[in-house]
Amino acid sequence: MEAYGQEKPPLIDLAGIKEVPIAMYVGKKDSVINIKDNRLLKEQLNTVVSYNEYDLDHLSFLLAKNMSFFDSVIE
Repeated sequence: MEAYGQEKPPLIDLAGIKEVPIAMYVGKKDSVINIKDNRLLKEQLNTVVSYNEYDLDHLSFLLAKNMSFFDSVIE
């Protein structure tokens, strides 16, 4: 309420994002942000330059033993 003046935050007009290139790295086993929502987000964004799905959960992007996926992040 304090931040937005309403119970829920306002929706963001994703079509308004026009100049920011976005790379998405998605965990197929993510229980925080599910795969369907990520795929929907990808379709709504106009500036996705790269979309990658991995057999990882949410924390694996930070704590995984195998961080080889990170090579594509650096590219």
